[in-house]
Amino acid sequence: MELKLVETMKQGLIISITFALFALLVATQNLIMACLASLTIGMIIINVLAIIPYNSWQLGSSESVGVVICVGFAVDYVVHLASHYVHSKHKDRNART
Repeated sequence: MELKLVETMKQGLIISITFALFALLVATQNLIMACLASLTIGMIIINVLAIIPYNSWQLGSSESVGVVICVGFAVDYVVHLASHYVHSKHKDRNART
């Protein structure tokens, strides 16, 4: 059962991060920014996944679904930051940040 949950969670993460990359490409119209933002989303998910064994939790259905939903929250935040950075009227990186 747990192996099936892990497999399903991996598939969900791959699908959702792929859609996130597409959304970032549309929002930013910048391939480098979209790739960096997707990497950021991946690192957020790795941090969330690290909490499960750290707290000695078992991977159940609620944790599996929660991790995939966490991608949605991470995407929402990162898409807004990346989009505002790319579309900023400032010319240098420090001013954009």
